[in-house]
Amino acid sequence: MLYGWVKRESVYHQVSAHNGFVAGDKSYFYHMTVRGFCDGMVLMGNSVAFDVNIDECRDNLVVVKNNDNVVSNITGGYCLGDGILVKGSKNIVAKVTIVGAGIPASTFEPGYLSGAIIAFGQDSKFDGTTSDCYVIDVKCGTWGGGGVIVDGENNFCENVEAGDCYYLEQTNASAILNGAPAVYTGGSKHRINNVTVGHCIRGVEIHDGSKNNLIDNISIASCRVHPGLSASGTQSGSRIGKLTFERLVGNKALDLNMSDLVIDLLTVNEYASPFGSGGSLCSIKKPVSIGSLIFN
Repeated sequence: MLYGWVKRESVYHQVSAHNGFVAGDKSYFYHMTVRGFCDGMVLMGNSVAFDVNIDECRDNLVVVKNNDNVVSNITGGYCLGDGILVKGSKNIVAKVTIVGAGIPASTFEPGYLSGAIIAFGQDSKFDGTTSDCYVIDVKCGTWGGGGVIVDGENNFCENVEAGDCYYLEQTNASAILNGAPAVYTGGSKHRINNVTVGHCIRGVEIHDGSKNNLIDNISIASCRVHPGLSASGTQSGSRIGKLTFERLVGNKALDLNMSDLVIDLLTVNEYASPFGSGGSLCSIKKPVSIGSLIFN
């Protein structure tokens, strides 16, 4: 066991260097418990972590950096940052269960930004492009600033189950950027498959400049305030397979402004708001290909 003195209420800049297990080259962690740090566990390359329990983190639960790390069978409590932060190349994270990721503390810290369940390729200006990484079989309860956030190149994420977004009643909170999307893709050649989330503020977002990304088998309970699906700008070769919404709310709940995007099957089981003057459930401003569009 490794216990630190950091709390979730700690001020980030005062504790940012106080991390739990920090694994250098060819390290191996097995059957461990970590409590009370900024980052719970940081693997710096060619390292393995198995059967680790992590809780009470001011920032991230698990961080992988550099190359060839393998992380499996992790249980996590609460963190303010990302549940799983993936950087580097050829890293694998599998079988992770988290109570809450990106959940703010009881005290307000100016400038705080809520983390996501899974984040690939953040801070690429400092850490380089994240590529060829895998995150598989993740379960999370409540989540804050995002669900599955993927940037970089050729990353893979599959089998994610998550509950509701923490900010459903605080949709304008300063701690969330861009509406806390359940699924976000930027970069190129990603595969995101089999993601199920509860109620959220924003659903799926495809970033400008995306290339050859595949998003498939996504199921979202509901979206409010922001679109369930938003795509704006340019892309090439990107496709959405099956995307299902149990309930959508608001004008332009499906907002497509991205040429040549391909969608195989898009299903909306309930639309909750009445149409106002000039309003619409689905806005398509540029040519897209939709195999089947179902409004139940």
